[in-house]
Amino acid sequence: KLSFYNDKVNNTSGEEVSINSYGEIWLFIPSYITFVSAIYRFALDEEHKRFFENVALQTNRYTTMIPVAFLLGFYVTLVVQRWWDQFELFAWIDSLSFLVSIYIIGDGLEERLIRKTILRYVNLGATMTLIEKSPLIAKRFPTLNHLIDFGLLTVDEMKIIEAVQSDPPHPKYAIPYIWAGKVVDKALVKGKVRDTFTARALIEEIGKLRAKCGTVLTYDVIDIPLVYTQVVTLAVYCYFASSLLSRQFLDPKMNYDDYKVDLYVPIITYLQFFFYMGWLKVSNMLADDGCREWPSCVHDTNNGLKDPVVLNQLYKKEPATMFANIIMEKLDVTSLDR
Repeated sequence: KLSFYNDKVNNTSGEEVSINSYGEIWLFIPSYITFVSAIYRFALDEEHKRFFENVALQTNRYTTMIPVAFLLGFYVTLVVQRWWDQFELFAWIDSLSFLVSIYIIGDGLEERLIRKTILRYVNLGATMTLIEKSPLIAKRFPTLNHLIDFGLLTVDEMKIIEAVQSDPPHPKYAIPYIWAGKVVDKALVKGKVRDTFTARALIEEIGKLRAKCGTVLTYDVIDIPLVYTQVVTLAVYCYFASSLLSRQFLDPKMNYDDYKVDLYVPIITYLQFFFYMGWLKVSNMLADDGCREWPSCVHDTNNGLKDPVVLNQLYKKEPATMFANIIMEKLDVTSLDR
């Protein structure tokens, strides 16, 4: 979905995206406001017009008492911040892969297997976290057997995970991180890690990734209070329901304050409705399923390192000039201004 949306945005104009995204809003505004305006102008006699005008004036006076900008602004800030925080908590393995490439000594089969196993376990833990988090990932990996087919899990490891029981049931994403730490510990004993300090750095990085996975799952336990979402939605709809009357242009012959000119079409109200309702729609989308789609994309990116072929290839591929005494020629700064 996200890839399709990005391609669509990159290949279409902003006007087309706006029309496609908020088409129902553009249709809603003219229909209702025009309908009320037509009734006022053509269906009412003079007596009922005066009554309509009094109702519109009173409604306009009290509509401003609804703090819709404050309620909606605070709600959108909360939702967007929550959505972005969850994205930043994703367990990217880039830093760990760099440390593994540097600190695991040797280029033999065993050393390659150590690097591969550490990153495989970390990716397994991240994937198990996303299975709990995203319906798209859960659909992609409905059982542990699918993780075996993907190359993240073995049959023996699956049996161990299935044998672990907890009361109450608890996500088992932490098990692979424990295994990754044990691989580092065994590598230290065998002399495959430089020293205890580098082994500690590896284990601390693994612990940070596990902590991120645990934190991101808490967002599903502690959600935005439903009553606050309902209050904001009700406030926005009530505000614009009252605007159907309060924002009508009235007869300028009556000399009402702020109604000296009859423009027929309340353009500013249209824009205000578009901005506020679009704001509410975006926040509701992020609150409902905004954090359900991106894990599918970042999962594929993260698992690009599940088989660290690149790391093993680069272990002894150092530039010949890495430690050469190279003196950079003096840079002609004045040439940059030309």
